Amino acid sequence: MEDEFHIWTLITKKLSGEATPTERDELHDLLRKQPSWQYAYEMLSKWWDAGESKNTDTEAPASWQHVRGHISDNILQDVTSPEGVAEVPEEPVLQRRTRWKPMVWIGGALLLLCSISFYLIKNNIVESGFHIAHSGKNAISEISTRYGSKSRVTLPDGTTVWLNSGSNLFYNNKSFGESDREVTLTGEGFFNVTHDQEHPFIIHAGKINVEVLGTSFDVKNYPGDKTLETTLIKGSIEVTFTNDPGRKVLLKPDEKLTVYNDGKAETQQLKAAKPEIKNEYEVSPLTILPEDSTVVETAWVQNKLAFIGESFPQLAVQMERWYNIKINFVGNKVKQYHFTGIFVDETLDQALKALQITAPFHYAIAKNEVTISNP
Repeated sequence: MEDEFHIWTLITKKLSGEATPTERDELHDLLRKQPSWQYAYEMLSKWWDAGESKNTDTEAPASWQHVRGHISDNILQDVTSPEGVAEVPEEPVLQRRTRWKPMVWIGGALLLLCSISFYLIKNNIVESGFHIAHSGKNAISEISTRYGSKSRVTLPDGTTVWLNSGSNLFYNNKSFGESDREVTLTGEGFFNVTHDQEHPFIIHAGKINVEVLGTSFDVKNYPGDKTLETTLIKGSIEVTFTNDPGRKVLLKPDEKLTVYNDGKAETQQLKAAKPEIKNEYEVSPLTILPEDSTVVETAWVQNKLAFIGESFPQLAVQMERWYNIKINFVGNKVKQYHFTGIFVDETLDQALKALQITAPFHYAIAKNEVTISNP
């Protein structure tokens, strides 16, 4: 709780312009390591900017208009606060900052930001597009996210999971949190695991099992992909292989485990020792975009599609999931292109035009299909 309060304090100071260079650097590092906080920060920044833009016709996003209309009615009455809450002015603090002394304003704004956070969690105002199915026969719950969407869900033990496009999460709703904490993942998920010393959190993802007690990490296991990835942000995780349970890999923060599903990275030494094993792996540092220190592996949690040195076919697979489309290539020349960049709010057409600046190609969009051809 103290850590969360500290982050909110830093966010409030940053938005108000009161943060020192040291505090700004600390916040930047914390947000990089906690993508889920980055999402909250960006949403609050948008609301902040909208509140300050009194001389423009630009309005806050619809979801924030919804929050604005319910803050005073639904939030402050639900938040347990010390005396003095009633002194918060009826007009949102975010629109009155020039009338407040710095420390008084920071305290008021911090209360409001915490209230907003509580409202977001309570009402689950996140990008949605997921489906939850329960099977009474075998007690299996399935949470699925369609292509072109992302979602955040909270499991019965308090663990928060962000599911990327086209992902599915399965767990036994009768035993989960009681006798075990095991889930099966296809697709990609970012996990903030609630600590439970007696019940390790285990993720079954293709050829690997990931075991943790409490930590933040990402697992990417899309069917058909040549690689399976596990990215650790903080804490520690232990990875075992389904076809060789005795082999274990321990990851440290800011490390990524890549497993090659097609076996192309298989070494001669491993082949001689374990001829039945068809998957090899490597441990490497996280990939950082130099422009803004974005962690490529977890950028999707921040609503960013980031890529470094990706071939056009590899990038196309990511764009298919991101935009819920199908991309077809005509000709081999365009398949040789490699791209580095980041998409945030770009539409499909804008993204393709941005790629054209780097490398020449033609494209045509017809409904949910894109055809890319040689120039």
